[in-house]
Amino acid sequence: MADTKKAQATAEPNSENEMIQAARAWVKTLNEAGAAVAETALALQDRNVRFTQSVVDQSLKQIEDQTATLRKLYGDLASQTDAPRAALRDLSREAAEAYVGLLTAPVRFARRAAETIQEAVERGVEE
Repeated sequence: MADTKKAQATAEPNSENEMIQAARAWVKTLNEAGAAVAETALALQDRNVRFTQSVVDQSLKQIEDQTATLRKLYGDLASQTDAPRAALRDLSREAAEAYVGLLTAPVRFARRAAETIQEAVERGVEE
């Protein structure tokens, strides 16, 4: 019995050492797994940052391109509306002049008739 107690006493420290080494191995494995997870997370974060930056850069380029296109379009529209506007202004002026001429035609006709009558009367009196 003394031998079994002695063997048990020497076996216990050995099993404690094995437990300590197993715990150390487990901690080391957890540290390695944590480092791998951290590296993966950093790699994903870097990839996401690059992707987000490319989306922002492309969006800004699209906005710049569309702004330039809109400026050109507005310039074209402005130049295209100037010609019809000038033509409409000229046509309106000519129509107004023709309308005024039409309204004043009877007055001019009456003046000419009065002048002609007055000239005929003056000739008739002179003769």
